Amino acid sequence: MEWKGTLPFPVQGTSALAASSERPTKKMYAGGKEWEFPAAPPASWPALERKRELFGDPQSWDEIERFGSRPSLIGRPAPEPTRTEGDRAARGEIERLDRFAAVDPGSGELPAYVRGIIRCDGEVPPTDVALALNGTIWAVGSTFAREQGSARFSLLLPESAFRSGDNEVRLYAVTEGDHLSPIELSRS
Repeated sequence: MEWKGTLPFPVQGTSALAASSERPTKKMYAGGKEWEFPAAPPASWPALERKRELFGDPQSWDEIERFGSRPSLIGRPAPEPTRTEGDRAARGEIERLDRFAAVDPGSGELPAYVRGIIRCDGEVPPTDVALALNGTIWAVGSTFAREQGSARFSLLLPESAFRSGDNEVRLYAVTEGDHLSPIELSRS
């Protein structure tokens, strides 16, 4: 069915049947106001250029991780999961932990985005957590949605952290002095 009428209200865009689809400006509506901008991107991006001046132009995961809360932990060997006096009795659940059992790096799909919850039986949950994969710390991040006795976390692992087949995952609470306290993992 072909419609040959006109719209009863103004719209941004042009007909796909029009001879030219170029438009000199684009419109944006926000806060009850209409904003009009040139359709072509700017010749330079001053804000992006300023960020590159301040932070550089990271080309690798290692360069990006140096901006994290505890960059000195990245790449460190993960300690054996033995408890010492003063360690919390925390339990962690990682969503779809089973994805780490049969990793195929050539498949184009890796379980790189890791999220879960930590439960501490009424204790204050850790502020920071570290995730080790195959014996190396690859990600450190802050917990969020903290409540008495629980906190959530989400971390991103680099592609280089994975190996074919089974990948061993360990989770740690990061405490004062970058001490790593093991968190017992269970499947969620």
